[in-house]
Amino acid sequence: MQWPQNPWGDFPDATTLNEAQKQKLSAMVGDALTEIRALGRDGKHGQATALADAFHNVPVMMWTDHFSLEWFRQTLESYHRSFPTGGYVDHLGQLSKIRSMP
Repeated sequence: MQWPQNPWGDFPDATTLNEAQKQKLSAMVGDALTEIRALGRDGKHGQATALADAFHNVPVMMWTDHFSLEWFRQTLESYHRSFPTGGYVDHLGQLSKIRSMP
């Protein structure tokens, strides 16, 4: 998918992800959706909203030629700063594994 311009800004690491990275990111999105459901069930609506905000661009962006793992890391770090006690999934740990993939 080509975007006329990159609406998320320019990141030096912007690239086309390989299939293994896309599969792992898809699994992360699935984990995030499960966590959002659990947060909502537990009455943590603000945290559920923030987590949805952190992930909502990933399913589209991961298919472009300018996905930035650094952008996503920064987004997740912002979420975790807002909710330092965390949720149910180690999103930064999952992303770290994806970032280390060849």
